Amino acid sequence: MFRRATPRKQQAGFIEMSLSYRPGAPAIVVPAEALPTLQQRSECEECGCRYASRGAAFFCPACSHNSARSMFAGALATVRASMDLAERLPSQMADQDAAADLARLFAEDGMVRLWSSFQRFAEATYAAQPASATAPARRNAFQNLDESDRLWSGAVGKTYADLLSADEHRDLVRLVQQRHVLGHKDGLVDADYVAKSGDHKYRVGQRLVIGPPAVRRLSDLVEPLAADLTALLP
Repeated sequence: MFRRATPRKQQAGFIEMSLSYRPGAPAIVVPAEALPTLQQRSECEECGCRYASRGAAFFCPACSHNSARSMFAGALATVRASMDLAERLPSQMADQDAAADLARLFAEDGMVRLWSSFQRFAEATYAAQPASATAPARRNAFQNLDESDRLWSGAVGKTYADLLSADEHRDLVRLVQQRHVLGHKDGLVDADYVAKSGDHKYRVGQRLVIGPPAVRRLSDLVEPLAADLTALLP
């Protein structure tokens, strides 16, 4: 409401004032017993440094080595564990409304982190392909499925549609579009989402409802994709 009510620029004579608003990420407060589930332990494949993080940490804090390819499996396991935790929250919290809100935030955060982890994995895997020298990927190219398919087709002769069944690829498109709506539209469905995802359960202006099953489905899709792309490395 603040963003809609605030004019972007006001000008009077030589004085111009601008005001913008950017919403912050919601704080997620969880029971202390949940922290070990959310902590991801890693060991750098380059220097052997052992460290822990909440979510995926792609660069070693000691030597800065990019471990995106090896870190993906750990990120996948952590997101799946956090979905198990989200479903247990109602039995661990007295306030059931707060537990439901928290489970939703866990699922939304898990979906965004899962696709971001796969994106970093894809970037590192593509960079290891000889084709990347002549056709470098632009920044954040692997956020976009169409551009990902174009790059992989040139590098290994395969697209995501080739590596998944028709139903799996349809689900991947829908879930990735949901991730984009969460990340860029505050979860509010727009006409682009309906057109690109083929998901007609929502009307424009409604808010996405994301739960652990959707995050698990996305994890079950990107895990074999990562394995297939790794197998296609020269």
